[in-house]
Amino acid sequence: MFQEVRQLLDLITKSVNTLEQACLENNTQLPSLDEPFHPASETFRANPVAAEAVSVISAAAMQLDAIVSPPRAVLHHVVGGVRCIHFESSYK
Repeated sequence: MFQEVRQLLDLITKSVNTLEQACLENNTQLPSLDEPFHPASETFRANPVAAEAVSVISAAAMQLDAIVSPPRAVLHHVVGGVRCIHFESSYK
């Protein structure tokens, strides 16, 4: 199981590097959680490379969470709809 966790971490790291490079090339940034939402903060998602990296990061993070979190917490997220949005976007 630790091998799978390490593979997911590696996938996340590589995808973060890809996302960072795409943002640098397009002069965009990730939105800050400390700032109010503004549609302009989502411009990085228009880049297909960035969008794919975000999708991989999100899916791998959810898989990692499913491995290390207690089953009850994972079930709570699924029933609460937290994961449905991410799974839907990661399969497009």
